[in-house]
Amino acid sequence: MEGDVPEPDGTLQTEALQKGIIDYLGKIGPLLLDEEVPAFQKLLNDSSNRAKLKTFIQDGTPTLILRKTSSGDNELDEGKKSELHLDLEFNLVERASSLVILKNKPEIPLEATKSLSSQLQVIKFSEGTPFETIYSYVKNSFTPYLQSFLKKEQAKGETKLGLTAVNQKLAEFELSLYNVKQNVQIDTVKLDFQGDIKELSQKCKQEGRLLKPEELGDKARDVDFLNTLQAGVNSWIKNIQK
Repeated sequence: MEGDVPEPDGTLQTEALQKGIIDYLGKIGPLLLDEEVPAFQKLLNDSSNRAKLKTFIQDGTPTLILRKTSSGDNELDEGKKSELHLDLEFNLVERASSLVILKNKPEIPLEATKSLSSQLQVIKFSEGTPFETIYSYVKNSFTPYLQSFLKKEQAKGETKLGLTAVNQKLAEFELSLYNVKQNVQIDTVKLDFQGDIKELSQKCKQEGRLLKPEELGDKARDVDFLNTLQAGVNSWIKNIQK
């Protein structure tokens, strides 16, 4: 019809969205991953990465991942280096932080007529085990968010069927993550034995008998020796409690 505004060409829409995502990631990436802007511009304008952006825009691809890998023991290392990567799937590596860009509606392409902020969500995964990151999100974000909604529904007397059960399952999931996180974080504890005790133990073992206090002889009444043993035990306790 005369006066109708023609629909933008599909190629032009994709190019506009591609430019928009590059600008969008170029703003949030340096801030959230603590990296220089030029490094992100170089990453996002690479031809292979532009092809990934196009796939993310057009296909039913739900995620786009910006990943920063680091080398060096800490932030102050002079030789510390970092690299940026763009992926369409998760690729878990050590010493890496990631920004995960999620489509609100992964089953359809992004739309040029809507803002990117209304079509995308951003989650940051920091260095550390997956359990630490997921536990933090569940405990400090997802659970309080759901509980707030649940309280609002209850105040209106309109609690939806199954919502309380979902809240309970989320609490169970949080507890499971905490338990796994604790197990993952428990380091192997090395207990160092006092030299004389170690020597006597080996002797008793070779002779096929158990080590008894009597084996210590006069040392069992030596105050300095006993203080050394107590200091060793205190050291064990500290290492176990870490």
